[in-house]
Amino acid sequence: MNRVLIVMLFQVIIINLVTCQISDLRMANLSDSTKSIHEMRYSLPKNSDIPPQITEESITHYNTKGYIEKVSNYRDDTLFSYCNYNYINDSVLISLEEYNSDDTKYLEIKYNYNANRTRKAIYNRSL
Repeated sequence: MNRVLIVMLFQVIIINLVTCQISDLRMANLSDSTKSIHEMRYSLPKNSDIPPQITEESITHYNTKGYIEKVSNYRDDTLFSYCNYNYINDSVLISLEEYNSDDTKYLEIKYNYNANRTRKAIYNRSL
């Protein structure tokens, strides 16, 4: 039984180290030269005479190391909210800040890492 436990712990450590080294671009199977992605979500009416309508849009920007830097969310062609991602050395996520379209911050998430590089999130919604 001790052998099984040691093997399981070893696998978890390997997985944590490997996932920390893979950029957001690579996780999404995108080219390293990708700078941003524009996503559009459509609604398809039951009546075939009406064309599909865009319900939501998001633009995701990546930093030079391939990690998400900013995500802007749009509704009805108007900025609804956006998120800023903050890193150490452009690759270790330390915080995420979410804002309304009027630049008021409504959520902040700070990340702490232990010796095994496992991440713990601390949420602050009372801004």
